[in-house]
Amino acid sequence: MQIALKHLLLDLLSTLVFFVIVLLTNDIMLALCFGIGFGFLQIAVQRYLRSPIPPIQLMALALVLVFGASAFITNDSRFLMAKPSISRAAIGIVMLRRGWLARYLPKIARDALPAALVERVGYVWAALMFGLAALNIVVATTASTRIWALYSLMVPTTTKAVALIVTYLVFRSKVNRVLAPVRSDKLAR
Repeated sequence: MQIALKHLLLDLLSTLVFFVIVLLTNDIMLALCFGIGFGFLQIAVQRYLRSPIPPIQLMALALVLVFGASAFITNDSRFLMAKPSISRAAIGIVMLRRGWLARYLPKIARDALPAALVERVGYVWAALMFGLAALNIVVATTASTRIWALYSLMVPTTTKAVALIVTYLVFRSKVNRVLAPVRSDKLAR
């Protein structure tokens, strides 16, 4: 669980910085500058530490740059408000790739869980991302900037946290059932 939470937090860190700045200042362009700067800083630190940089993180930063530039050039924040939908849809597409979820699992879980289960749960995560993408469009087109920022900070993060906990509980239960005979056999010796 700690591995998954670490990866999830790293994936969301620059996004959290962006939304906190929007909520504090109601200035999307200022928040964009902080979000982009923090995203580059995060990648620089990962490079310095020789940590792998996940494609999802690079894609998210690239989308922020494209949509941020569009928002700056046109002075229209709707480009940035659409970005979460596009990035979540893109992440959903990446999550349709077989085996993506294994990166987030500890070795014992990768070894004990059936590949088909991990694959199906990965597809459920992809569906969640597509649903969050659609919901963001609805909120972005019907609510104020602050309501959208509050929604964007709270709802997707909470939804993903709940999904992570459910995934963890399902996987842990399955791993325990798979390993129970092995453990009891070792105790019998």
